[in-house]
Amino acid sequence: MWKEDNKKTEQSVRNTHTHSLSLSQLQFTRFLFAISFHFLSVFCYAPISRLSHSLTLSSTFLSHFQCSVVFSRLNFAGSVF
Repeated sequence: MWKEDNKKTEQSVRNTHTHSLSLSQLQFTRFLFAISFHFLSVFCYAPISRLSHSLTLSSTFLSHFQCSVVFSRLNFAGSVF
């Protein structure tokens, strides 16, 4: 009976140690993820914002260009008929 209690105590100590180890690994993983996300946001924010700004400008230019082409074709078609 004493040996069974001793085994149960050893098993509970092992379970507690394993649980605390996995908890510390989880905290470390969260820490690494937070740091990597911070550096990615710092180093990638400026190029991405510049890229999105240039894409917005180019899409605005393209939409104006397409509208002018459509209107010129409509005017040409109207002048033909």
